[in-house]
Order: sequence, then structure tokens, then C-alpha cells
Amino acid sequence: MSIVNTTLDGDERGPVVYLDYDQASLDAAYDQSVWASNAARLRHFAICVNDLEASADFYQKTFGLKRVGEETLEAGSGVYLSDGVVNLALLKGSPGSQMEGFVGPHHFGFIVQDSELTAKEIEANGGKFFFTLGDPEKQNFEQKFKDPDGIVFDISRKGWLGTSDA
Repeated sequence: MSIVNTTLDGDERGPVVYLDYDQASLDAAYDQSVWASNAARLRHFAICVNDLEASADFYQKTFGLKRVGEETLEAGSGVYLSDGVVNLALLKGSPGSQMEGFVGPHHFGFIVQDSELTAKEIEANGGKFFFTLGDPEKQNFEQKFKDPDGIVFDISRKGWLGTSDA
């Protein structure tokens, strides 16, 4: 690790200090601290949009995401994009659904090694089971929970289209 001290011209906050870590040290520390017995990997973000195709076009052209799937359910439709590691679900609610007209962050999801153990840990720490969605033997299967503040998140053993468990 090295410390780089930089002051930007006209910056009234004073010197800006950047810590410059080498990637190998960060990777080793991360592997030792995070990927313990049943560690989860954040791999899924879902946002609600007004126009699925316009939004998909934006994220594909701007960030190089690839379209990896589409789905239409009773509650709404989705377009799934990926960078090869993380799945970004663009969602649009059906008329009359709870999601109708909502735009913004919707939920996020973790790939887990043991969904039963993780579900017990979630509930032991104040989370509440919400519902399941999809086929348990396929990707995109989600067990939905709410955290103590009511924020919805998913856990999945098989992940989402375009995700990596590495």
C-alpha cells in the first residue's frame, strides 16, 4: 500500500488523500474475509423503468451490457442484461399490478451456497420471508425476503441469467 497526496487547484477542502492498494493484496484480503463458509455474492439488481426497450438500448449502448433474456409474467415484463458477472433486470409493471407506474430501484439479489441455511440466518437476524418466484431448478429462481426496514432482496442458489458465481 502507498499513500498518494493530491491537492486539486481551487479545491477548498484541502489535500485529497488516496490510498493506493495493489490488487493482489485486496484480492487476498477479500477472499479470506468474505468468502467464508456460506458467503453470499451480490449478483442481481432490478430497476423499474417506463420503457423496457429504450432502457435496454441505453444500458447496452452506454455500458456494453448484453441482453441475456426476457420474461413476461402476470405482474409485469422484464428484460435481463448482464456484464458477464452481474444481472441487471429492467422491469415494467403490468396494468393493475403493484409495480404499475413505479420507476426506480426495486430489489437486489445474492447468489448463496446454501439457501436453507441462508434463509435461517436472514430470519435470525430480523429479516422476513416474502415469497418465491420461478422454478427452483432453473436460473432466475428467487426466494424473496424483506430486511428489517422492509427492503426487498432475493437469494438464489443458481443465480440469474448472465451471472457468475465466481
